Formats: sequence, structure tokens, C-alpha cells
Amino acid sequence: MTADHAPRQPGRAMWVWRLADPDALVRFALAHGIDRLFVAVPVPVPAQLDALARLVARAHASRIAVDALGGDPGWIDEPAWPVEHWLTPVLGAALFDGVHVDVEPHAHPGWTGDQARVGERFLDLLRVLADHTRPATTLEADTAWWFHRILVGDSSLDREVLRRVDAVTVLAYRNRAAGADGTIALSTPQVRAAGELRRPIRVGQETIDLGPSPVDRKQTFHGHTKAQMECELRSVERAFAGTAASPSYAGLAIHDHAGYSAMAP
Repeated sequence: MTADHAPRQPGRAMWVWRLADPDALVRFALAHGIDRLFVAVPVPVPAQLDALARLVARAHASRIAVDALGGDPGWIDEPAWPVEHWLTPVLGAALFDGVHVDVEPHAHPGWTGDQARVGERFLDLLRVLADHTRPATTLEADTAWWFHRILVGDSSLDREVLRRVDAVTVLAYRNRAAGADGTIALSTPQVRAAGELRRPIRVGQETIDLGPSPVDRKQTFHGHTKAQMECELRSVERAFAGTAASPSYAGLAIHDHAGYSAMAP
């Protein structure tokens, strides 16, 4: 196994879509065991660099890694655009510990009508981003838990994503760890695939308000306390951490800072 693809020690990451006060954000991360931040870097990148530099400096002083976060389904149609307008200035800033992309092909307007074509173009985008990211740093991508059900030739979408990036975060959004529809069961296929392909994998969990329906509510810890969520997160960690069946498990990722920080203790 190369150093780029070595399993990471299980930790906790957190998405940060809105740049908050750097000191308060770092204090929150330290108090909640967060050792990596996925921080959104909007376009145009140079306009945000001073604020981002302050955050990165404070995070690094507290031994918290910071990855540049970006992505949009529209990137699938024109991979050269994010390379020129987002990735190149992100890498040129020399601030970040990695690159993290959240590009959801199922949110692309063409997905319903031509899933195979959109899926192939999504994989092409990841290849282009990886080609321009390496060897400067690593590329991590978010995946939906059901990507193993999407066929790509004689393979599956989750495995083809894993082959193109250095690590993934599987969005297995449920507010229960156990059961057939719980986080552990939903994330297990990708955790196993990541182990076979020797790629680190995180398990993502949700905290924002997704809506009032039963389907919406079961996908998020919104309305739960942090203590209630922590009980479920520990079950996920026990299921995957340190076991021979999941050598690539790299920990949890919480979406996102706004939702998490609003939760009652």
C-alpha cells in the first residue's frame, strides 16, 4: 500500500459550508473531537483567501487538518471549469491539507433520463480532478450509500469512484446506527469495498433540518441532543474501528457545523 492510500487513523471530520469566526470554530472542533475540517472555498477563490488563511493557521496550531471543500453537479458537464476556476487557485494558495469534493451526480438534471451517461461523466470529472490534484495533495469525494447498486460495466459506481480518488466519505445518513435501515447496514457495502481497494473511508452523518416527512427525519439527528447522537455514533465506531473486516475505516464525518453547533447538549 502506498503512503497516499494508507488507511488513516479513525478520527472525526466536519463539513463547514459557511465560514465562521475562526477561533470559535476551532474551539468547537476541539471540544467535539473534530480533527479535520472540510471548509467550503467559494468561487472566486482569491476573495476568500485571507479569511481562510486565518482559519487554517488557527486550526493547524491546534493540530486540526483543513481540506478545501467544493463541488456542484454542474461540474459534471464541464470538468475544465472547476479545474481552472476552483482547483488551480485552491492548490496555488498552498493552505490546505487536502481537497474534498461534494459533487452529487443524482442531483444532475440528466440523472433520471440517462443515469449511465451522467454516471460516466461524473467518473470522468473525478479522474480529471485527481489528475490535477496529484501529487500536490490528496482528493477525497463524497458518495451516496446506495452507489453500490448502480452498475458501471461489470463494476459498480462506488468501486469506480474509489478507484479514481484517494479516499471517500459515504453519506449513510440515518439517526440510528443499528437495524436493516441503520447507518451501519447502509455503509457496510462501501466500507468493505474500500477495504478491498485499499482506500480510506469515512462514514458521514447529518445534523441539519431536512424537512418534516418521516423519510426526512430519519436521515438526520436534527431535533436530537448531542448526547443522543453520540450514543449512535459510538455504535458506528464500534462496528468498524479496529476490526479485520474494515481496515480502511477512517472515522466519522459530521454534516455540518451549523447543524451540529445548534444541537442541545
